[in-house]
This record gives sequence, C-alpha cells and structure tokens, in this order.
Amino acid sequence: MAERFRPSVDPDDLQPAEDATPASRRVVPALHEVVTIGPPVVRRRSAWLIVPSGWMLVICLFLPVLKVCDRGDTIPALVLPWVWPLYLGGVLIACAAAAARSHSQRGHGAALFWMVRGCAAVVCVLAVKAVIDGEVAAAIVLVIAVAFVVATWRAPTEVAIVSVSVLVASLVALWGLVLASDPKAVWGAYVTVVAAGGLLLGTLWWWGEACVGWWRIRHGRSGP
Repeated sequence: MAERFRPSVDPDDLQPAEDATPASRRVVPALHEVVTIGPPVVRRRSAWLIVPSGWMLVICLFLPVLKVCDRGDTIPALVLPWVWPLYLGGVLIACAAAAARSHSQRGHGAALFWMVRGCAAVVCVLAVKAVIDGEVAAAIVLVIAVAFVVATWRAPTEVAIVSVSVLVASLVALWGLVLASDPKAVWGAYVTVVAAGGLLLGTLWWWGEACVGWWRIRHGRSGP
C-alpha cells in the first residue's frame, strides 16, 4: 500500500517572519461582526433637541397648514414644492447631529451643502432675470443666494456643517412664522413653528458646542 504523502514542512512550525508587515497579521472580521469606518464623533447634547425637531418637520410636511376656501378645506405643505428643501434640510441636519461616525456626519453634511447650492443656484438664476426686468429688490436676493453658495463651498467639517445648519434653520423658522401669520393658517402651521423653533435653538446650541470643542483642540485642551 502506497505510503501517505507528508509535507516537507510541518504546518505547526510555520511562524510569521519578524519583518512581516502589519497587513500580514490583519484579522478579517466575521460576517456577523459590525465593521465601523472612521473615528467616532463627539456626541453633542444639542442632538436631543435637533433630532426630534428635524423629524417633526417631516411630519409637518403632511399636516394641514392653510385653508383654501370658506368650506373648511385645507392643504398640507406637501402641495407647495418650492418649500420642500426647507423640510429636507431639517432632516439632513438631524441626521448629521445624530451621526455616530465622522464619515457619516460628513456624508450628511455634504448632502446638505449640495442641496443648499442647488437651491441657491436656482434662486440666482431667477434673481438675475428679475434684475434684468427692472426689479431692484431682486438684487438683495441675489446677494443672499450667492452668500449661501460661498458658505457651502468648503469641506464639511463639524463647524462648517453646523454653521450652514444655523442658516438653513433660520430660513425654516422664517418660513414657519410667515406660514403661521397667514389669516388662513390652521393648526399644522403652528406645529411647524414649534418644530422650526426647536431646530433653530438646537443648531445654535450645537454651534456653541462645536466652537468650544474646536477652541479646546486648537489650544491643546482635553475634553469634547
């Protein structure tokens, strides 16, 4: 009977070389393990106010906000497509504030930046057309739209994200006040004001926390 083949080197004697690179010792995680990418971000206390306010805005998009006739028929903000970006901005701000990893926060921040740029670009085109037609007041709108484009033309760091978030939350709060001040406003408009106010206060709180954290890192201080 033929003798069974034996390897010339015992597998138990195989050891990694001393100059082996760390990549050769890398451990591949099992399929059931959760692999996280990027360092964790500092969880800000302001997220407890921003997240529910941002998601409440999504609900407000479907709530009745205005009466359209004396019969009592109402319409939601969903039928006003030009205000959709305000509600979407609230959701992106909430997602960025709730992000647990830096890459996730930067991703939501970048989405917020691109949304603001796109809306500002459309406003710029309309404002230029209005200025050409003789509307002097449209020049102010044009300057504001250009300022929004410039404000978002940078890397989505935490301070940059929260700075743009304050601007977007201010527009959302302004829209809520305009909506609630309409004589035909119904209860959904007032809920929108509450959600927009919470979002604005939360982003201002987050801005303060982010600036304090940036100052501590800049000056070598410990803590978030």
